[in-house]
Amino acid sequence: MIGIDLGGTKISGALFSYDGEFINKAETLLGGKGGADAGSLVVHQVMKQAAFAMDNQYHVDSIGICVPGISNKTNNTVWAPNIPGWEKCGRGVRKVATMLFLWPLGPE
Repeated sequence: MIGIDLGGTKISGALFSYDGEFINKAETLLGGKGGADAGSLVVHQVMKQAAFAMDNQYHVDSIGICVPGISNKTNNTVWAPNIPGWEKCGRGVRKVATMLFLWPLGPE
């Protein structure tokens, strides 16, 4: 499993085994980026963990992306007050990650 945590100053990504064992971790500073730029960094962190998994023969069957904010299902947006311009981008990251890995959208 790949887990991504988007915070106000950095994005942390980690790879875990089926048993919950920590395998790999990487962090990327946001550097004041917001909106689509922050979304791109999330996707990059997912790809970094996926590449590590492939290079080391680990199987990834799920991705969890944590965005601190309020989801509005009516207009398909996420409001995250600690990330500038995140009002319309958050849900797009989930769709991009799904397309990259060809996995069905799971529960929110």
